[in-house]
Formats: sequence, structure tokens, C-alpha cells
Amino acid sequence: QIDLLKNKKKEIERVANIEKGIKNEIEQIKKNIASANIEAQTYLDSINSDCESINRLFMSFAKTFYENKKSALSIKCNDGVNQTRFNVDARITSDGSDGIQEVITFCFDWVLMLQRTTNLGFIYHDSLLIANVEQRQKEIVFEIVKELCEKGYQYIININADQVETFSEKMKRFIDNNTVLVLTDDDVRSKLLGVEVDLGRNIEDAGN
Repeated sequence: QIDLLKNKKKEIERVANIEKGIKNEIEQIKKNIASANIEAQTYLDSINSDCESINRLFMSFAKTFYENKKSALSIKCNDGVNQTRFNVDARITSDGSDGIQEVITFCFDWVLMLQRTTNLGFIYHDSLLIANVEQRQKEIVFEIVKELCEKGYQYIININADQVETFSEKMKRFIDNNTVLVLTDDDVRSKLLGVEVDLGRNIEDAGN
């Protein structure tokens, strides 16, 4: 009986030591997080002028679309317990205008490009970017694209034929002159991959 109690005591002491070790590790992690937060905030403070420059660039794009709306791109330290070091928030005040989020995406992506955050050298957007955007803003999208591409940047967008018809004659010519590939469903060869791809049901389900 004494041996059993001694063994139980040893087990309790072992568990207690493990708990103590875990608590110490948690406290050390908290200190590391606090230190990392200070380091991140110090870094942000050191590049404050760069952040302001990035914000002005974003605002200049936004102002082209919405002259009377307020806009901003903020970068703040995220001090939460997560894997996000900085919160980057791009905003344009909205009164319910169609496509405002798409315009924000367009402006933000060009900020990234002009800040040389990527070596790709081009931006790609799906046709959904302009699907819900008001007509005036659609024209502005391609006015900006035209100007920046003349400076050596590349912009790729797939756009539906019916969307092209809504543009001004000047912009239609610009789009036509810069169309690289036309896809239709008239023939398999005129599709994107040039072959028939079935992404639907499994073959064994086809007869059911």
C-alpha cells in the first residue's frame, strides 16, 4: 500500500512539474508576443513616410473614380494572438454604389504593382471585376489601364463581348486593338484549353 502511494505521489509530482513547465512556456510566449508587437510597431513608425506615400497613391486612384468620396489605405499592427502581423485596410466610403468593392480591388492591386511588391510585372483580373461596376467607372478602369500600360506595365482581363458593347467607341477601339485571345463556345478549339474538359459528374455516374 505504501509503495502504491509513493508511486501515486511521484505521478502527481511529475504532472505538477509538467504543468509548471507549460505555465512557464506560456509566460515566455506572452513575452515574445509583446516583444514582437513592439518590434512591429517600431517598424511601422520607421516607415511612416512610406505608408503615407502608399496611402496617397491609393487615394489618387480612388479619387479618379469617386471625386467626392473619402478614401484611405491604412496599415496597422495586429497585436492579436494570430498569424496576421499587420492589418491592411483599403476603403472608399460607400453610399451603396454598385461595384465599390471591385473598384477598391482595382486600386489596391495597382498600388501593389506600382510599389514593386511583385516581380511578375502584370496584373490579371477576371471579368467579374467590372460586371457590377457603373459604366462611368468601367471607362475609368480602362483609361487608367491605357495610361499605365503605355509606361511598360501589363494588364490582363477577360471580358465578355456584351460588356465590350457598353463602352464608348473610343474605348471599344482600344479594347479591340489590345485583344490577345477570343474565346467562344462554337468549337472545342476556340475554348481556353482547346480541348473538351468535363468538370461535372464522374463517368460511372453518367448513366444514372
